[in-house]
Amino acid sequence: MTATPDLSRNPTPLEAERWIEELWQETEDITVEAEFAPNRGQLFNMGSFNVRNCGYVRMTTSRGHTFYCYYDRAPAQPAPLIVHTPGYNSEVSTHHMLKMEGFNVLHIDPLGYLTPGGPDESKKRDGGWPVLWDTMASFGREGYREWFLNCIVAVRWALGRAENHPDRVSFFGTSQGGMGSLVLGSIFAGRGARCVCADVPYLQNLGMGGYDPGFAAQADPDRAFRALAMFDGMTHRERLSALPVLLTCGGKDEVCPPETISALYDALSGTKSLTYLADTTHGYTQEFVYLAKAWLRMYA
Repeated sequence: MTATPDLSRNPTPLEAERWIEELWQETEDITVEAEFAPNRGQLFNMGSFNVRNCGYVRMTTSRGHTFYCYYDRAPAQPAPLIVHTPGYNSEVSTHHMLKMEGFNVLHIDPLGYLTPGGPDESKKRDGGWPVLWDTMASFGREGYREWFLNCIVAVRWALGRAENHPDRVSFFGTSQGGMGSLVLGSIFAGRGARCVCADVPYLQNLGMGGYDPGFAAQADPDRAFRALAMFDGMTHRERLSALPVLLTCGGKDEVCPPETISALYDALSGTKSLTYLADTTHGYTQEFVYLAKAWLRMYA
């Protein structure tokens, strides 16, 4: 199952360090206004109780961006914060099981793709969300860069609240959300990050050739490749090795091939776990919920 990754075209760990510092400095100049919004029932997965200071949060940044989060607090406070990022469909996920384990849970849906009233169809292009293609076409100046800027300001808002421990934040997600959790773990390494749980993470080991979302169609294919590779866990392997990292891969997953994820596992030098789910195709995996709960109880 394991393949040797070709890292020759990925950004170097030093380039990743510089990119993170630039991103972090950019967020220093971004302020955010957060307002709890009515829950209109656009919830999926595990369900949640509606209590005071839980529900949708409308985030408006000083850069004029608006996006939504779903925030759910544990019964006892203060508590560690865990952050969930969405798959490419930009669904909302609530995690009552993790809340009842004693975690405050912040689900972030960046770029305003989803609202309490449902998807914002005006942000789609050719019937889909454009974040991947915007990243390549702008050579990394837009797309996932803005996606992660939204995430950073939302996490910093949450960590500034009294009910969260300011130095205890962990990240989890599936597919695009798994990629998001890995990159956010790298961004917040040394800034309160405790651990990462990444379920069948997307965009891993681009240098292996497991993905080609249309590099040849870009004005400069090599620059487009390197722009997208900034969000590859292999680019962040040194920073991620400082954190306990849980990974899963599906033996029948054709979207996120298992060999791309197992190669990332091999490259990490810290505390790590890889669960190979032989008969699993791509999507949320039930096993991941229980694996993540155990990992978070140990390390978050």
